[in-house]
Amino acid sequence: MLTFILFVVRNLLITVHEQRNQSKGQYMNSRFSIVITDKNRNVRNLLRREFIAEGYDVLVAENGIELCGFILSDHTIDLMILDPNIPYVNYVFINQYIQKKRPGVPIIMHVFTNDETMNMTISNIKAIIEKKPDLKNLKKTVATILSSMKKSLAEENKT
Repeated sequence: MLTFILFVVRNLLITVHEQRNQSKGQYMNSRFSIVITDKNRNVRNLLRREFIAEGYDVLVAENGIELCGFILSDHTIDLMILDPNIPYVNYVFINQYIQKKRPGVPIIMHVFTNDETMNMTISNIKAIIEKKPDLKNLKKTVATILSSMKKSLAEENKT
């Protein structure tokens, strides 16, 4: 089983490297990189298209193993949009893993109902957004979080 997981992570890292090299020219003006994880392929594809159209560099994972691969890669990750019900891991484990490997990366939990979030008391969750056909709220939240990061970086560079 461990050999299989290592094989999957290795192949994922190769894929991430290829995506990164392909996207360098295409998204050169992109300021922020987002990782989107959702168990539903249609939701992943929709979010990917929408956030690429907004000018973000987007990586997509369909399960916890792929997400762990992105977390371990050298790709810049500025924000994560996570479905709490992704296969192979639970959101508590994945949050602990993110805090250990990528501390400070803000997380937006993208859920079907707010009932799913009753026990979510995790530190780097910046927002919990309900999945709806209209993505305005999600896009606005992403822009707000990343804008505040941009301001913080600008202030740090002044000093």
